[in-house]
Amino acid sequence: MTIQPNSKDMQCHLDKLFSRCENDYPGALIQIDSAKENGHWSSEYFNVGERDKAVEYAAKENLDGRNVYVGVNPRKPETFVGKSATDKDILCAYYNFSDHDNVESTDKLKKNNPIPYSFVVTTGKIPSARVHAYWERETPLPNLGAWTTVQSGLVERFDSDKVIDPRRIMRLAGTVSYPDTKKCERGYTTELVTIKTKNKQPVDGVELYNKFPVGHAAGRGESGSSPATGLNLPAFNILDVDKIAKEIMDGGGEWHNKMIRVVAHWVSQGKTNAEILVMARNFTQAGYNDYDTDKEVAVAIEGARRKFDAPEPTEQGFKKHFEEKHEGDISAFSVDAAALNPKNLPTRQFIYGRHLIENYVATTISPGGVGKTTIALTDAIAIATGRQLTHDDVHKKCKVWHYNLEDPKDELLRRVIAIQKHFNIKKEDLIGQLFINSGRDQRLIVADKTQHGIIATPHAEQLTEAILKNDIKVLSIDPFVKSHYADENDNKQIDEVLSTYGQIAHDTNCAIDLVHHVRKPPQANNTAAGDINQARGASALSGAVRSARTVTVMTEKEADLFGIRLERRHWFIRLDDAKANMSPPSAGAYWLERHSIHINNAAMGDGDSVGVVSPWEPPDAFDGITVEKAREILLAINQNLCESGPWSSYKRSGDRWVGNLIKDMATDKSEGDAKQIIKTWMESGVLVESDFFEGKQRKPRKCVKVNLKLLPKEVI
Repeated sequence: MTIQPNSKDMQCHLDKLFSRCENDYPGALIQIDSAKENGHWSSEYFNVGERDKAVEYAAKENLDGRNVYVGVNPRKPETFVGKSATDKDILCAYYNFSDHDNVESTDKLKKNNPIPYSFVVTTGKIPSARVHAYWERETPLPNLGAWTTVQSGLVERFDSDKVIDPRRIMRLAGTVSYPDTKKCERGYTTELVTIKTKNKQPVDGVELYNKFPVGHAAGRGESGSSPATGLNLPAFNILDVDKIAKEIMDGGGEWHNKMIRVVAHWVSQGKTNAEILVMARNFTQAGYNDYDTDKEVAVAIEGARRKFDAPEPTEQGFKKHFEEKHEGDISAFSVDAAALNPKNLPTRQFIYGRHLIENYVATTISPGGVGKTTIALTDAIAIATGRQLTHDDVHKKCKVWHYNLEDPKDELLRRVIAIQKHFNIKKEDLIGQLFINSGRDQRLIVADKTQHGIIATPHAEQLTEAILKNDIKVLSIDPFVKSHYADENDNKQIDEVLSTYGQIAHDTNCAIDLVHHVRKPPQANNTAAGDINQARGASALSGAVRSARTVTVMTEKEADLFGIRLERRHWFIRLDDAKANMSPPSAGAYWLERHSIHINNAAMGDGDSVGVVSPWEPPDAFDGITVEKAREILLAINQNLCESGPWSSYKRSGDRWVGNLIKDMATDKSEGDAKQIIKTWMESGVLVESDFFEGKQRKPRKCVKVNLKLLPKEVI
C-alpha cells in the first residue's frame, strides 16, 4: 500500500515553528524546499500567516515523489524568492534543534539530555530510529552568533549531525521520506515522518547555553568558550541583556556585579570602548547621571579586557568589519524600455497629507513651547484611526509609533487622552494602533561619535526590529537632537545620522518624521514660516529629508490682520511646507487653534487641564462683499474721494487710510477685515503704490491707485 502524506502533522510542525512568529514578525517568511533523487531542488516561500498554503504545497510536492524540508528559522520579508535563503536572510531563531541519524547519537539524546525537548520529529525507524529534537526558546533570538554557539554545544553533547548554520532546513513532519539509492543500500525504507509533542515550557536562552556549552566533550566544563572570540565569556543574546537591564532599572540591586556581566558580554562581541559606554548609559539608575555611569563602566571595561585578554578592536579590525559590511558587487543599471514604461512604476505611497511617505524621512521644524508634541500626537492619532483631525488627509490608516525623548510617559498619555476626548475617539480605536515610548524610561541613541566616526548603535537595529515586529508604518522621533551623539553643527556627522534613519526607513518601508528645533535667537527668526533654513544645526538635515514643514506661532502682524487680540495670538499655530521634494508644496499655510481640555483624572474636580489643537480657518475678509460692492469701493479709491488727499495703504496715514473707505462702504467689515482686503489687493496688483506731491516743497508722499487693467471685466 502506498504511504500517504499526513497534512495534520505538517500543520502541527509548521504551527510549532511559526505561530509565535506570526504575532512577533507578521512579515516573516517560511521556506519550503523539495528535492527529487535526480538532485533537482526548488524553494518556495510563504508568509508565516499562510501555513495552510504551505501545507497544501508541501503535500502536493510530496505526492509527486519529492522529499520536503522546512527552514526552521523564519526568513526575512525581503528574502529573494525562488532561491534558497542564506544565513544573512535569517530573521531570528525561536528553536534550537539537533539531528540524530544513528543509534549512538539517538541513545545519548535519551540518556544524556539535561533539558527536555519541546517536540521530536522522527524521520524513520528502519534500520534504526532517526530523530530531530527541538528546544523552544522563551524569547526569539536575533543574535545568530549566540544561536550557533548553542547549536555547536548540542552537536558536542550528543555527537549529532553538524547542523549549526542558521539557514538549515530540516525534514517536514507529515511528509513521506523517500530514501535515495545510497540510503536504500544501507537499509533505509520509504517511511512517514512523524511528530510527537511534549507539554514543555519554553527554555531560557542562558540555560540552553549553560547546559549545552561548547567544549563540554573536551572536558572544559560548563562555562565554555565562544568560537567567535575564543573568550571564556557568557554568550548573552540581546534579549538576555535587556532582561538584566530591566532587573537593574527595577532596582533589583547588585548593579555593579550585573554591569560587569553585561560589559563582559559586549567585550566578547568586539564592541569598542566608546560603543560600550553609549550602551551602558541606558542602565543609568535614578539619582545618577551619565558621568557617574561612565566612570563605573570604564573600570569594568578595563577589567574585562585585562581578564580575558581582549584588547579594544584596532583600526585594522574596524577596516575588516567595514569592508564586510559594505561587501558586494556594484554594477551599472542600463535603462531599458520596460524601465521607462510608467505603468511598471508604483505610485508614491503617501500616508499623511504630502508630508509623510513610505520609505522616506521627513522633518517638522518648530521653536520650543509652540505645541509641536501635541501636533505630533494629533497627527499620530489621526493616522492610527484613519480620521482627518486637522487639515491633512489620511491616505492610509496604519500603526504609528511616537518616541518622545523629553516628556515622561504619564504626560504623553495625558495628551493622548485629551486628544481622544476632544475628538470623541474610542479607546478601542487606539489599542494596537498607537505606540508610545518615553526617553525617560527607555533612552534611544541611534548613532554615536566614535574614534572611527559616526556609527549606528545597536539601538538602530533594535528600532528596525521593533518596527517590523509590530508592523509600524510611521515613526515620530521627538526631538531629533536627543536621538544621537553627533555634533549637530557638523554637516558630515549629521548626514551620517540621517543616513542611519534613511536606512531604517528603507529596511522597514516606514515613514519617519524627525521633530527638530529652530536656531536660537538672534541667529534665527522664529517667525520665518516656511523657511527650512531656520532648522537648528547643520544644513545636511534639510538636504537629506524629502519633506519638511515649519511650525510657528501667529505673529503680531498676523493677529492684527485677522482681528485677533494680541494676548490670544499664541493660541494660534501656523504650519507651512518648507520642502516638498516628492510633491508640489501646499498652496498656503494651515492654521491650528489651541484649546484646553480637562481630562478628569482627579478623584474630585476636573483634574489636569491639557492642551489640544484643532483646525482653524482665518476669517474671510471678502465674505459678503459682492462683485458690485467691490466695484464701488475700487472706483471710489480711484477717484481719490478723501478730503485730505489720495488714499494710502498705511494705517498711520490717518484720514487718508483706505481702510476707512472700505469700512464706510462695507459696513459689516472690521478694521482687521479692511487690512486683509488691502493686503490681498496689493499682493494681486489690483492696488499699486505710487507717489504724489503736495505743498510748495513738493515732498513726495505715498498713495494707492487702482490698476484698471487687472480688474475683471465684470468689476469695471
